Amino acid sequence: MNKLTPDLYAEAFGILTRKLLKDDCLAMRNSILAKRPEKELITELFQPLLEMMEASESLTPNLSNPLYTQLTPPDEGNVPTFFIRDFFYIYYDIMEHGVSFDDICRHFEDDHGAKWTASILHLEETPSDPVSCVLKSSLDAPEKLAMLQILLDGKSWVEECLLLLKQIAAAIEPILNKYHSLYTYCDTLVSSKDCQKILLRRMGMTLPQDTCILPCLSLCNMADFYTSFADKTQRSNIVRLGILFCAIDFFLPEDFTLDQISEHLKMLSDPTKLAILAILKKEPTYPSDLAKRLSLTTATISHHMNQLYLNGFVCHEVRNNKLYYFYQSDMAEHTVNQLFQYLDS
Repeated sequence: MNKLTPDLYAEAFGILTRKLLKDDCLAMRNSILAKRPEKELITELFQPLLEMMEASESLTPNLSNPLYTQLTPPDEGNVPTFFIRDFFYIYYDIMEHGVSFDDICRHFEDDHGAKWTASILHLEETPSDPVSCVLKSSLDAPEKLAMLQILLDGKSWVEECLLLLKQIAAAIEPILNKYHSLYTYCDTLVSSKDCQKILLRRMGMTLPQDTCILPCLSLCNMADFYTSFADKTQRSNIVRLGILFCAIDFFLPEDFTLDQISEHLKMLSDPTKLAILAILKKEPTYPSDLAKRLSLTTATISHHMNQLYLNGFVCHEVRNNKLYYFYQSDMAEHTVNQLFQYLDS
């Protein structure tokens, strides 16, 4: 694991992501406070995010911009993603020092959106004719239309988005400087001998050994993994890691409160969730396969998987552009043990 230097533009992109997701960060903090014992630390680590959201409150994305089109891939759970995510990762090289937002527009114009198209459509080769690829793709009509708008008339949309990111960066920079010392939580995590195991517990997915970790105050309780390809042979694995993820092991089994025991027992008493766990105990698989086996919609499966994941019963790993879920046996066992411990007390 290699820790990258904190990046102002990546932080601004984190705030933009929060805005697109319409996150209520204060409610999110209060929810975590209700479930975890580390009250002071959680409050401390959420504070920069709350201040950044407040400082950039008047800076809102123009939702008619096709770059903000929302996608929910059927095999990747129910967490929304947007065209701008892949666009930012592909055309803004966090590994390269001295890169500016202006380079994003230049890189996009240089390849006419080909790398971005390959990423969105999960193509092995960079297409010579991105427009033709989109027209032939299986994307839904609104997504296809938005991609064509970006490819055919992208410069104005890109420039509008980059202006917003620059404004957000200017608004949050003093706050990042004020709380710069909090990045040390990431230093401590990356330098620990069990970093890989800890990240598996905290993110619920196995990361390649050569993954670079970029600490982000703006992500706070979120993490985002992506792989970028400079060419067929040169690959960069990067995880933007929220600072709360660096400090708290959400999935480490500990003594539960009565509310936590009740919540976990609800998971285990739900017939659909129990059926999912029974399948995953035999072999890992992905949401659309679970939907087919259980005769349910992918959206329904994604809802159940999200609850099981948040309560530590499953973890996941990206394989061939699909999100595979794995059974976490220790959490089911720990829940039962906590129930007996509570009854004995």
